[in-house]
Amino acid sequence: MNDDVNKREQISALVDGALQGDGWAQAVQSASDEEGQATWQMYHLIGDVLRSPDLAPPCDTALLQRLRGQIAQEPRPPSVVPAPPAVLWPVPGGAGDASRAPEAANAAVFRWKMAAGVASLAAVVAV
Repeated sequence: MNDDVNKREQISALVDGALQGDGWAQAVQSASDEEGQATWQMYHLIGDVLRSPDLAPPCDTALLQRLRGQIAQEPRPPSVVPAPPAVLWPVPGGAGDASRAPEAANAAVFRWKMAAGVASLAAVVAV
């Protein structure tokens, strides 16, 4: 299967005019069999349709109407309401108690205070 994909990529590059030398010769060889010819014609048809929408076959309007009807009947997801921004520190005059800061999660653990003090002392000594 990987070889088929590689052959299609080579033929696509050949149609686009992006190959030279050995790559061009390999792409021409890939396009020489029946599957390669079909791929060559398909890529040219795709290119023609992309350049001229008049060449595209008309779509099935009944299918399009059924699809639109089914999409309209699909349940819609609930509206996403953004959460209010988190207040990290109460602001005076704002919501919450402005007289005290929130307590840190590790405030009750003494070893964290000791580690912070040792780290600060090490930084001062290093400078």
